[in-house]
This record gives sequence, C-alpha cells and structure tokens, in this order.
Amino acid sequence: MTKQEHAALAAAKEKLVLEGQLYRVSVVHAKAQVANALRPDAIVHSAIEHALGAVQQRFAGLFGGGAPAGADGHGQGAAAGLGGLASLAGVIGLVKGMGLTRALPIAIRVGAFVARRRLVKPALFAGAAALAAGLWLSRRK
Repeated sequence: MTKQEHAALAAAKEKLVLEGQLYRVSVVHAKAQVANALRPDAIVHSAIEHALGAVQQRFAGLFGGGAPAGADGHGQGAAAGLGGLASLAGVIGLVKGMGLTRALPIAIRVGAFVARRRLVKPALFAGAAALAAGLWLSRRK
C-alpha cells in the first residue's frame, strides 16, 4: 500500500468512528426523549394539547364554512378558516392557542367560580346564547 491509500483508509476509518459516536449519542438522546414522553404528566399534557387542537379545528371548520383549516396550502392554520372572526377569536385565544399552561388555570378558576356560586345553568345558557350569536353573525356575513 502506498502512503496515499493508507491515508485514505485512515480517513475513512476516522469518519466511520465519528459516525458511530454520533449514532450512539442519537440513540441515547432518543431513549431520553421516549422516557420523558412516557411520564404521566407528559402524557396528560400531550392529550390535553391534542384535545385543544381538535377543538380549535372544529371552531375553524364551524366558522369558516366547512373548509378545513390550512387546506388552501398557504399554511395560515386555523386562522385561515375563520375569515372575519379571526381577529375576535385570536383575542380570546381560539385561533393562536393559549397553550395548556395558560388555559388550564383560567378554566379551573372559572369552573370553581361557577360551581361555588351555583351558576351552572346560567353559564350554560350564556354559552349557548354566545354560540347562537356567533353563528348568527357568521351567517350574516
């Protein structure tokens, strides 16, 4: 073997060693990600985020005339299906998504207040009235 062939083999060997190290690091990283994702609080967090995303998609389909959000290919997400209501819904957190860390404490406080004051029926009535008004406004436009 010449010195050039020997140097080429040494470089190839070094490259394989580095690729092996990178592979081992990526395996360790993947194991850590799986272990983190299987923790009970992470599973609950993921399930709630998935449910909130499904609700956001339903609102986008409901107010957008049946077109699925983001179906136009422009990548605008749920705001694309809401049309004129996008700014209002964005303010209250339906489009952009408040996230679990902001939405859950607010929902717990509101739910506790409603339960403590025994306002369940009036709250349901107000929600139904707000839904009817939103549907009426969306049909009107």
